[in-house]
Amino acid sequence: MSHKPRARVPWLRVFAEGVVIVVSILLAFGIEAWWDVQQQKQHLRTVLTGLEAGYAEHLALIDENIDYVAGDQGRLRRFIDMDPNDAARIPADSTWGTLQSIWRPGTSDDNITFLISALEDQSLKLLADPLLHEAIAAWHAQVDELDERVGQMAAAEREALRALARHSEVRSALAQPSRGETRGLATDRRLRSVRPQPLVLSGDVMRRVREDQEVMAVAGMKAFHSRIHLQVLRDLRVVADSVASLVRLARAR
Repeated sequence: MSHKPRARVPWLRVFAEGVVIVVSILLAFGIEAWWDVQQQKQHLRTVLTGLEAGYAEHLALIDENIDYVAGDQGRLRRFIDMDPNDAARIPADSTWGTLQSIWRPGTSDDNITFLISALEDQSLKLLADPLLHEAIAAWHAQVDELDERVGQMAAAEREALRALARHSEVRSALAQPSRGETRGLATDRRLRSVRPQPLVLSGDVMRRVREDQEVMAVAGMKAFHSRIHLQVLRDLRVVADSVASLVRLARAR
């Protein structure tokens, strides 16, 4: 009986082909991982660019609110310090603005909701920047403080409107249809005060309002809350500016 010689296994070729397959798989995984990292980095750059623009707008809005609250606070403080005869001599074009300072909350719309949404983006976790994360946490805390203060101002607004509405001339002015700007909206739609042109109230009305102890008590409370509100806005500006600076640095890397 004859035996055929056993075919030799080309181990070297098998090994080489196996190495090629493994390397190809690893290379494919490596390219995919590299591509994912590049996509994440690109998304992060997009998020940082949006944040940079968002915080620039945020800082501008804070500055507007600081000016607005400070102006109202100054008018209110002057009215509180007047005696009734001085109140009767307030210039006609300033009478309505003076009374508005007693109830207006003093904070306009802002872009905080947009910023919070952007800051919740998961790609921000890729930033190994503890200073930025600490600054963002401080900003969140200050936003919460501002929300609390705005709520207190809104409560003071309602009390002021009720007190002022006891004076028939002021109540009639508050009841006029609202047009134009949207700052300082009253909670009760019947008492909304915003309009493109200020109303003029007589010196007698201003004297009686200044003599009204209930109105002045509310005005004093509004002045107290307004002072704290103004400081919270200024503190918010400091932490927002810190976040904005760190975002610019992160984007520039």
